[in-house]
Amino acid sequence: MTSRTAAMGDLGNNPGERAEAARKRRSRTMIAASLAIAVVIVVGTAIFKRAGQQVAPGWAIAFAFIYVGAMVFGGWRACRLTDEVEARNNRAALVWAGCFYGLAYPVWFFLWKGGLVPEPDHMLMFAATVFVAMASYLARKIF
Repeated sequence: MTSRTAAMGDLGNNPGERAEAARKRRSRTMIAASLAIAVVIVVGTAIFKRAGQQVAPGWAIAFAFIYVGAMVFGGWRACRLTDEVEARNNRAALVWAGCFYGLAYPVWFFLWKGGLVPEPDHMLMFAATVFVAMASYLARKIF
């Protein structure tokens, strides 16, 4: 075997390398599908946009079905494809994000009801919750 062949690896003879290559293919497929769904959502929202930051009711319904379907099917598929370490990292990120939301939103809501702060910004809360999930996931992966 030449050094180039050894560097490239012989996927036919090593089950670990074959499994890793298959895992990478599945992961790339999931990422590509997620990107395709994101493009559909962004383009659809741009096409069906109305005055006053509104969208057409039909698109709102379609968006809801696309989003829920992607999250449910994508989550189910991701759970089937991940190993136990990745699953543990995903669960930890979900728990941290849920705890953040469960603590931050009610506090902001009641402070708003008391007239102490402005009304909760729902988009900001969503973005912050996603950020906490990403940050906690990456922290587990790095450290």
